[in-house]
Amino acid sequence: MIPILLLSNNIDEIKTVSKICQNNELMFIFVDNEEQFRNILLNEKIIVSIVSSSLSKDPKKLIEDLRESGCNTSFIYIGDKSFEKARLLLKAGYYDYLSHDYEEYELESSINEAVENVFAFEKIKSLSENLEQTNKDLLKKTEELENEKKNLGLHIETLNKIQQFVKEISINKDINQIVSITLKYLNEKFGDRIIFFTLIEDFTETIAGTCNISKSVVENITFDLKDLKASPWATIILEQKSNIYIESPLEDEWYRESKIIPFFPYGFAKYPLISRGKVFGTITIALKAGDKRELEKDETFIFFLSEHAAIAIDNLKLHKELLDTIDNLQKTQEQLIEQEKITTLGKFAVSVNHEINNPLCSISLNIEILKRSFCDLNNEQVKKIFEAIEKNIDKISSITNKINNMKKIVTKEYLPGIEMLDFDNN
Repeated sequence: MIPILLLSNNIDEIKTVSKICQNNELMFIFVDNEEQFRNILLNEKIIVSIVSSSLSKDPKKLIEDLRESGCNTSFIYIGDKSFEKARLLLKAGYYDYLSHDYEEYELESSINEAVENVFAFEKIKSLSENLEQTNKDLLKKTEELENEKKNLGLHIETLNKIQQFVKEISINKDINQIVSITLKYLNEKFGDRIIFFTLIEDFTETIAGTCNISKSVVENITFDLKDLKASPWATIILEQKSNIYIESPLEDEWYRESKIIPFFPYGFAKYPLISRGKVFGTITIALKAGDKRELEKDETFIFFLSEHAAIAIDNLKLHKELLDTIDNLQKTQEQLIEQEKITTLGKFAVSVNHEINNPLCSISLNIEILKRSFCDLNNEQVKKIFEAIEKNIDKISSITNKINNMKKIVTKEYLPGIEMLDFDNN
């Protein structure tokens, strides 16, 4: 039930208000002490309060004090007929002003309207609070969207840089160019930090390029990755293939003796260059005092750069291996062809021995027989014929011997565009 509070000591007034409350199913409470009236209003939720002039010396101050304390009750004042006083109290915050000679229906109407007024006020207040909360939520959402928009812009900018980096690095077939381009992009991102680009081969890490420190200062420095005291990051980089952040190396017994510390006294972050599960090197970036989070924010950028740099290096090595393989295959092919030629030549020599030397031997024997038959003839012409035949037999025999002893195939020009075997240089 809706509570109605009356401040009055007038019996007739108390009866009238009680009757009105009973008829309208309202809860009726009355007090005859202003202090008690204040306490109830400040500690209970009273919808409508009726103040009788007989118990309120200063109704204006009463309502001002109560309103200041957070009381939202609708106040009805019953007092003498006075237009000026009525105007003053209504202006001060009273909902209605009735004279002592009011009619019952007037008070009843005023109470019901005051109840409706309170509910309407609370509804408006609730709507206002909801609207205010909605506005706050909208402002918060707007801020979140602005931040998302800003972050999206940064992501797009980062992706554009990475895309540009990939284009530049993909057309280079020289490892020094790959190192140089990667360092250029890192330097643009991280300003004056010292940066190392290292290459790893057979458990030896070599500095291939630097930013913000001359490479000549570090060109003779290498890190033995089998020696964990000299290179304590080796296990994490080579086996776990993970990033590593060293924030206070001078306080770490594993790191303070390493050759890397003079260049990174405040600490460093190392990122492995990985392609096809193999680590080809690292990117090492200096930390500034307590700024590990700054580098962690840019891990995506560093990851893409290191990944594509590793792929470029891997492709370069694969390309070299492919060229070496092709070269070896060509040499092997040439050797096989040469071997096939030698084999064929051997077969040719055997054929020559069989097909030429045997008949030649028979011819030689027959010439000897003929010479004996004509030995008594003193015929110079016949002698010259025999000598010519023997000379040619010797020449043919010499050629077959050269063919038999050939170890390689050498040719010489016989006629323009026509070559023949060079027996003298074989």
